[in-house]
Amino acid sequence: VIDEGTFKYVLLRVVGKTGEQRHLVRGTAGAPYHKDVAAPYVRECGGLGVAVEILGGGRIKHSSEDKTISMYGFSYGFPWAKGAGHHISADVCREAFPGYQVDWCDEGY
Repeated sequence: VIDEGTFKYVLLRVVGKTGEQRHLVRGTAGAPYHKDVAAPYVRECGGLGVAVEILGGGRIKHSSEDKTISMYGFSYGFPWAKGAGHHISADVCREAFPGYQVDWCDEGY
């Protein structure tokens, strides 16, 4: 779930009750901090008995009109976990938004 515009986002790893894993990208317009993006999804997963780990975050720019998604920067509150980064987020978005141009870089904030 990614809102339209430019805002903070987080990369989550959820682990189901049988051990299956999935990465999720979540971005919310108007969220002042990365924790404000993550909190509703962490609560929802907890309520379902699903484990969730916040792997990091940054900023995301989503334009449905141009069919583009760009990810960049970092999160002070959720620095990237070892091995995680925008490259995983980009792969998730490419799968969820076929036909979009998806790019990323570690620069900027």
